[in-house]
Amino acid sequence: MSAVASGIDGQPSPAVDALESLDPSLERTFRGHKGKINSVVFKPNMQQLASGSDDGSVMVWNFRPQLRAFRFLGHKGAVNGVSFSPSGRLLASASSDRTVRLWIPNVQGKSAVNKGDASTVRSVNFSRNGKRLLTASDDKTLKIWALPSRKFVGSFTGHSNWVRDARFSPDSLTIASASDDKTVRIWDAASRSCVHTYYDHSATVNAVTFQNTGRCLASCSDDGTVKIWDTRSNQLVQHYAEHDGPVQSIDFHPSGNYLVSASSDNSLKILDLREGHLLYTLQGHTKDANSVAFAPDGSFFASASSDEIVMVWRTNFDRPIEQADRLGSNAEEEEKEKEKVNGSEKRQQVRPKTAPSSSNMSRPKTARGRKPVLQSQPVAAARNETASREEVRASAVAQADMSNKLASTMEYIAQQMQIMTKTLSIFEQRLSRNEDTIAQILENQKNLVMHQQANSLGGGGSPGRIHRQVSASTDSSNWGAGR
Repeated sequence: MSAVASGIDGQPSPAVDALESLDPSLERTFRGHKGKINSVVFKPNMQQLASGSDDGSVMVWNFRPQLRAFRFLGHKGAVNGVSFSPSGRLLASASSDRTVRLWIPNVQGKSAVNKGDASTVRSVNFSRNGKRLLTASDDKTLKIWALPSRKFVGSFTGHSNWVRDARFSPDSLTIASASDDKTVRIWDAASRSCVHTYYDHSATVNAVTFQNTGRCLASCSDDGTVKIWDTRSNQLVQHYAEHDGPVQSIDFHPSGNYLVSASSDNSLKILDLREGHLLYTLQGHTKDANSVAFAPDGSFFASASSDEIVMVWRTNFDRPIEQADRLGSNAEEEEKEKEKVNGSEKRQQVRPKTAPSSSNMSRPKTARGRKPVLQSQPVAAARNETASREEVRASAVAQADMSNKLASTMEYIAQQMQIMTKTLSIFEQRLSRNEDTIAQILENQKNLVMHQQANSLGGGGSPGRIHRQVSASTDSSNWGAGR
């Protein structure tokens, strides 16, 4: 049996509540993709979240509920990776259509295309200054592109199989890559030469990431493990085998003290790197968890899955444990103070009334014509104390009433916001239907013009037949719009 600390009336103690508040919690979910989601990333200002999917689209999710999500279409294959530039002004996407697109993450969604890869592009990553773009692809190479010119700078060769992921170090002087050849390689960005290779994994390596200091490098693999190396000594310093399936994605917390991993066993794992053990297992997705990323300030992290859902979690566990201890001790002190005040009031109520002794009585000087007032000093003090308590109690009641009113108001506002969100969702669906209808009408008009031109060039033809075909198509589109 495990002992549970309890407070008054058998309720959990404030210290337990404070510790439970350190657990990560699901804050929000985003739905809109129509295929497996492969990648997710936060915008540096944390106002948006981007994801890429097998449905060929890039979705930009706005955290403000009054703003609808942006769907960017342009790729002709699955989107395997997405990355924001350090300024947040550009969003890069890597696709199985062998291209990389650079998007402006606003409602227009304008993009420019890079077509320099000869095979599927698996990942994309910006350098710290935003002037270089790094890609990894199935042609077994890494490539660097100059920005904003999008000119090819050079390639890195050495892997013997597909390259799954590539990342710049925090200072952008070195690059790490992960490959199906079961290795992790470290490259010199300037000379484009391999300076070290790690052979510790026994299966495909799916992802790599640097700690913010650049002193540690983490990788994850189909062998179900997460490994962490010291980049100065090139030694393996930590090894975790917590998942029951391939580990698809990892990310360091900005503090460098924690790491989150996503796996094909549908779970997310939080690792405490200071203590060297598993901290949390999160079960939220119903299919493979494919990607995970911390927000820039570490207060949130996001996960993406084959269940076509993006989940946003509040971190909580990055708060210092001393802060939770203070919260718990303060709450316990308040409880004890309440008990002390209640006990004092009860004793005050049962105290017998006694006549004041002559030694405790004072005869103050009075104005002429007024009788002196005889008052015991302890009794006066008790009355003052009682009056003070009454004032405190009245103030507490007023404050509680105000809190209840505020909570009721906030609940009403939240309900109205939910109604607005549902309304916007309905508008968005109707807008999409209207767009499809307009596209069909334009296509029909285009076909009609082409048929008419063909008939005019051919010297006649059968205009009645053409008219019947267009009418049937138009009726079909109208039926689809009404549906």
